[in-house]
Amino acid sequence: MKKNGGFTLVEVLVSVVLLVILGAVFFEFFIMSHDTASSNEGKLDAVMIAQKVLEDVKNGKYPEITSDCKNTAYPKVFQNHSSAGNRACDMSLVEDKAECQTRYEKRIKNDRFYVEIEAGRELDPGLGLHPVEVKVYDQAGKLRSSVKGAVKICADAS
Repeated sequence: MKKNGGFTLVEVLVSVVLLVILGAVFFEFFIMSHDTASSNEGKLDAVMIAQKVLEDVKNGKYPEITSDCKNTAYPKVFQNHSSAGNRACDMSLVEDKAECQTRYEKRIKNDRFYVEIEAGRELDPGLGLHPVEVKVYDQAGKLRSSVKGAVKICADAS
């Protein structure tokens, strides 16, 4: 009997099964890498927001924080996304409530982030510098980023 040199049905079935298993493993790897990339993109957006907000606080674009010299109770937490704590845009120091809301709620692409700013007790008496931490939360309330720095709280501090 002469052999044709082709593949048997068993060999073809084994190769197809191996290809399906390898394809499933690679497909799972690509799905996992896509999810990781998406998550990292959201974290990067949150880091950029936190850094920008801290710079804006240092530059006086958050008057409810940098001009609140009467309240000496620290830490002071400013946010606008929950009913607990100081709702910053409801304070009497804020003139434009709608503009204030945009400072505490940031949108990038289809994602919404909420900003919370915590000011602590003066670092060195007489300098007016306070430790400030900016926290950025996602829509689900999960902390995505946090940045710390020192900020001059009262304009009249020497």
